Formats: sequence, C-alpha cells, structure tokens
Amino acid sequence: PAHANDLLDTVLALRRTAAPVALPAPPDDPVYAPAYRYMAGLIALVNRDIPSVFAHYEAASRASPVYRKAWLDASEALRRMGDLGAAAKSIRRYEEIAGHPTVESRTEEVHLLRLSDRLDEAERIARDLTQANPDPHLLMLHAGVLAQMERHREAEAIYRRILAMHPQDSLAAYNLAFTCEQQGNLGEAIRYYRTAVAVRDDFAAADENLGHILMQQGALPG
Repeated sequence: PAHANDLLDTVLALRRTAAPVALPAPPDDPVYAPAYRYMAGLIALVNRDIPSVFAHYEAASRASPVYRKAWLDASEALRRMGDLGAAAKSIRRYEEIAGHPTVESRTEEVHLLRLSDRLDEAERIARDLTQANPDPHLLMLHAGVLAQMERHREAEAIYRRILAMHPQDSLAAYNLAFTCEQQGNLGEAIRYYRTAVAVRDDFAAADENLGHILMQQGALPG
C-alpha cells in the first residue's frame, strides 16, 4: 500500500542521513495512523522537539501496544542527547502504560542513574536484576556499575563469571583486563587484553591498552 511505502521510505531516509526528513502526508487509512504518529515522533526526536515526541508517542502507544517500546527507545536516545530529565519521564511513561517496571525499563534506569552519579541506587537495581536473571548482559551492567564505584574486586569476579559462560565475549575480556589493570595486576591485564584482541582483531582499545602496558614493561620498543 502507498501509505506503507511512504512510511518505509521515510525510515530509510532517516537511516541514510541521520538528519531530519520530511514527514509524508497523513494516511487516510486508520490502520496506518499509529505508525504515522510513531514516525512523526521519531522525526521530532531528531529535531529535539521533546513535547512533540511525547505527544506523538502517546498517541501511537495508545492506539497500538506495538509502539509502547517507543518510550524506551526515546529514553535511550534522550540519554545519549544529554536530556536526562526527559529520558526519566519517558521511562516512567513506559512503565505506566505497561502497568509495571520491566527488565528493559529497569536497565535503562540504571544507565540514567550512572550518568547522574547515583551509583548506590544504580548498583542496587543492577544487583536485583542479576539475582532474578543472571543474563550476561545484566551481569555486564552490574559489573560496570561496580567498576564505576571502584569496587574492582567485585567487578572482576562478575567479569570472570561471564567469561566462564561465554569465553568468546571480547567485551567481558576487555573489561576484566581493565579492572585487573586498575588493581595493578598487570599480568592478568595483559592476558585478558590479548584474549579480547584474539577474539576480535579490530578491538582498538584493547590493542592500545595492551601496547601501553607492554611499553611500560619494556616489552615493546619505545
């Protein structure tokens, strides 16, 4: 249908340009109205017109539950844009519509709390999440909070737990290496930076940190 093609073309244009694009004409078929309002909200987000974002997402999510997650997507985008207050409002609205917090909304809240230096709250939520569901992504989140709090031994234990489950996790290997480096355990740092690079040969940060330690130890030419 023409309306579907118009919306698809708009999505593709956004992806190509990562800049504001023109909104197509409103559809006369009500089936496409929620998608149209979602798209209008997405364009408003690119334009940083936050009131319009919320108005469009409210209409889309009320019309179709498919678009409830738009609130969490908006929160992540707003967080990356530095608008933490609007991001928090977006999380709250998602939870109101869903009727309860979800793993996804609590995870997004942890990210916001970390940026707000409310680390005790972030750590408590992340710990609760991992106790209910020891998923590697949630474990990584918890370890990241602990490392930010300079509780490196606890973070190290979690990174080792992740690697025991997923030895090919290059990010866990990198984070473990960095945590070991912060504790002065350079032998283990070298080991796990090498692991990260072996798993992902384009891991520039791991390669750079490894080279820095080796140069300090005189293992590489200055």
